[in-house]
Amino acid sequence: MADPFDSAWLKWGQAVLHAHDLFDQINALHLTEENFCKTTTEYNAKSHCVTLRVVWLADFPPAICLSLGDVVHNYRSCLDHIAWALVRQGATPPPGLSEWEQAGVYFPICSTRDQFDASLVTVRRNGRVVKRAKLPGVAAADIAKVRRYQPYKNPKRKLDLHVFTILEELSNRDKHRQISPIFVVPEEVLVFTWPPQDCEVTRDPPRHSAAKPLQLDTEIHRVYVRKTGPNPRMQMHPQLTVQPCITPRVAVREWLTQTRSYVVQLLREFAAPPLGTLEELGVLDVVTIS
Repeated sequence: MADPFDSAWLKWGQAVLHAHDLFDQINALHLTEENFCKTTTEYNAKSHCVTLRVVWLADFPPAICLSLGDVVHNYRSCLDHIAWALVRQGATPPPGLSEWEQAGVYFPICSTRDQFDASLVTVRRNGRVVKRAKLPGVAAADIAKVRRYQPYKNPKRKLDLHVFTILEELSNRDKHRQISPIFVVPEEVLVFTWPPQDCEVTRDPPRHSAAKPLQLDTEIHRVYVRKTGPNPRMQMHPQLTVQPCITPRVAVREWLTQTRSYVVQLLREFAAPPLGTLEELGVLDVVTIS
């Protein structure tokens, strides 16, 4: 490859292609409350209310979760290819590093400044490297660019929402633990209720309920009542607009779109995109709008 960063650009392009496949698979599901969950209502004597709960929830097809893993793998690889390219053009390129030191080259993703600074340090004892720097020999100007994209640059309350924080968590889980699950979170919950039986409503019930990830036994809605007969009950029907999410607060589409653009921005800090190669890959139109 003509430019050392072309490899990272190609990994980015492959991630984009996998993301397109993931979008198509999610769209084919036609997510609605009818085909994704079933609910029931029951009287809660302790809390004096009738609740609407989830009693059945469909699993996301494994193929979709595997596709998410493919996207994650290629984006994480893209970042590590950036790190390798930076080391290659730094003060200590790979011929001057041992194989063990070369194996320690990674793009750092850090939640604190101290953690980032520590990732740049090589520690030697008795002439042997005991802690490998992730970016050995990389120029200070390039280190500064990498630093600008670190999660710790986000406000603390938004640290877990940073695209790289999520990428690192998904990557570690997918490689070392298990396939990353996809949650279903209602964007909007509208609940229709019918007149109660053997009870009377003590508070005017809201029609909208707070959105939270759907799981078995998740309470979607409650109506406070006073018991007036032997079998208090009330029919409820939820109307959910659901969204697949990779965390309870981050939708799959949102994260994929933001990550695609964020990595393009990072790549452009170091090299222009190889337009011909990206055109062959079929993602040239995407790089121009990201």
